[in-house]
Amino acid sequence: MVIINDIYTFLNEIAPVRYQMDFDNAGFLVGDGGAAVKKALLALDITDAVIAEAIELRAQLIVSHHPLIFTPLRHATTDDLAGRKVLAMARHGISAICMHTNLDIADGGVNDALMAALGAEVTGGLEPAGTAADGRALTCGRVSGFLSGFLSGFLSGFLSGFSSGFLPGFSPGFSSGFLPGFSPGLVSSFTITVY
Repeated sequence: MVIINDIYTFLNEIAPVRYQMDFDNAGFLVGDGGAAVKKALLALDITDAVIAEAIELRAQLIVSHHPLIFTPLRHATTDDLAGRKVLAMARHGISAICMHTNLDIADGGVNDALMAALGAEVTGGLEPAGTAADGRALTCGRVSGFLSGFLSGFLSGFLSGFSSGFLPGFSPGFSSGFLPGFSPGLVSSFTITVY
């Protein structure tokens, strides 16, 4: 039988909660660590609709990227957004594990997955975020010396969309020197930061 704590331990091995940034509140946030899990729901955010879906599916766990409780929970009432969600989850025996900036920062995590999806080679990190157990520096955000073809094509298409009526009635003047000297081919690097 798999319990909530087993899943939390597994996720913590992939993206240790100790990697989270100072402002964050990642981890096992709601529920009973000893409760058995037969069904779990994965979500970006724990919204009322996600909770309703978990109830309908009879799930015992919601794993989300963004924390259910971000600031200190001073009270849990039905009049408070976070409190209402916590109460609904407790009534239905649903736990919450939230893996946020720790999953962004982790090797193979969100930042690395985004860079891989863009076909970019990671050449460095953006914002220092502590030290891994093996002594490596952790960073939130990734830097790449860029695939000028992809970005150049993207920006050219985006900018030409404005001048060709992509947004009717809106003409920022890109084609008439709104950005003097701008050429998408001049872009040689980029960064991605996810919070």
